[in-house]
Amino acid sequence: MIDIFFDTQKKSQHKDLILAIPTITLYEVADSYYYAIDTEFIAEEDRNGKVIKILRTLILGWQKLVGTLVINQSVFLPFDFSDEYIGGLLVKAVEQDDLSMFYGVTTSKKGWEISPSKSLEQVWSLLDFRIISNELKSKKADFLARLMELPKIRV
Repeated sequence: MIDIFFDTQKKSQHKDLILAIPTITLYEVADSYYYAIDTEFIAEEDRNGKVIKILRTLILGWQKLVGTLVINQSVFLPFDFSDEYIGGLLVKAVEQDDLSMFYGVTTSKKGWEISPSKSLEQVWSLLDFRIISNELKSKKADFLARLMELPKIRV
């Protein structure tokens, strides 16, 4: 299933976020930079606390969006906020309780254009969505339960 890790030992805010789905051999490394400078959250004493709060807020939003999906409806779950693109999961309800997911990137928005904490409020044009993973199939309940366990913090 899915794992999201934040490595608090890396001080550069680069290559310190990981989204891993071993069953489809997906291992996406991202930067926490745009999480750390998110203007929607008050600065923490340390950037790690801020990044963790925003990750948890984002994943909670993912749970809400996926929980309300109906058959043939899709939702984009952004994760990697980069200068040139935004990477994330495209999740589709293929049956009442079955999900189909792909990881990919879109250039319709760039990481610097939106705050990670407000990204789920965006309207995403995914006409340019480029799939870079194999398909992951999951029961909706299993995926939602797994999200409740994330993120994992590496200290």
